Amino acid sequence: MKTFLRSACAIAKIVTSVTSVVFATFATIATSVTVATVATVATVATVATVATVATASAASAEPVRLAAAPAPAPGTGTVERIEVNSVTRDVAALWIRTSLPERVPGERLTFSGTISAGGIPLPLKPSVRVVLEGFGKGPGPALFAVDVDLARLPAGILSLLGDRDFAVEVKGTLADGKGGSVPVLARGRLRPAAPDVVAPVSAVRSFAVFSGARLAGLSLKKAEGEATVSVFNPAGFDLLVEEIRYELFAGGRLLFSGSRRGVRIHPRRSNDVTLPLDVRHADLLAAAGSALASGGTIPARLVAKVTIKAGAGRVTVPVDQSATVRLSP
Repeated sequence: MKTFLRSACAIAKIVTSVTSVVFATFATIATSVTVATVATVATVATVATVATVATASAASAEPVRLAAAPAPAPGTGTVERIEVNSVTRDVAALWIRTSLPERVPGERLTFSGTISAGGIPLPLKPSVRVVLEGFGKGPGPALFAVDVDLARLPAGILSLLGDRDFAVEVKGTLADGKGGSVPVLARGRLRPAAPDVVAPVSAVRSFAVFSGARLAGLSLKKAEGEATVSVFNPAGFDLLVEEIRYELFAGGRLLFSGSRRGVRIHPRRSNDVTLPLDVRHADLLAAAGSALASGGTIPARLVAKVTIKAGAGRVTVPVDQSATVRLSP
């Protein structure tokens, strides 16, 4: 009996020891988990959303799913390119290439609504024509033929001519003239340089014209005078010519090269800008020959670059034209 009691007591002590070890282990684990959890929460305290997702994922044993980027609004097309087709003294003809999620078929489609660049509505002439490419119905390309009234352009449009891209939006209704129509909303971000915005040199060449030159005070050393460039400003606000760099040629010879800076061009008219000339007698004699002694005129060619400040950027109008130089004693 005593042996039995001693055995029972020994077993009880063993059970007690094991229980203590188990409880101690669980306590350590619980403490570790608590410390780890607190440390994790403290580490990501500045990113509350991530901490919430991590806690929820650990509790549910589900993999963490990251939120996707917001999808474009349904029914929104894209503006892909702007092409300057032609420019007169009153109108800039643009082709705006888009891709639309829905189109109405037809050969004589018109658009009514607004077209904005950089958040600035463009002053459009009436009757914007639309040409569809491919099958007319459903999604696909659409070309908007737009005439912009240059006299009504807001001065803020110049801020778009820098190196940064700008937002373009086409918003309104596309109609076939027979009762069929679809809403249009197309957006894009374009940079004022190829291939996003295309403007051929010929579109702006007529805005700067070489009107001729004159040289007077002919001497054995030099002749002085000036060349005249007529610069037309189609906008309803002043433009600032930052610099004109020019070269005058006659008889295949360079007579003079120079520059002029800081010329203000007044709106809606031609502005005559004079360019100083200081020609060496030897160069003029070689180019003019007998006309130098008797006076008269000689053919000449002016090559120039007219740089106009436009917001944060610049627009350069090239000049390469022929006229005459009038010689007088």
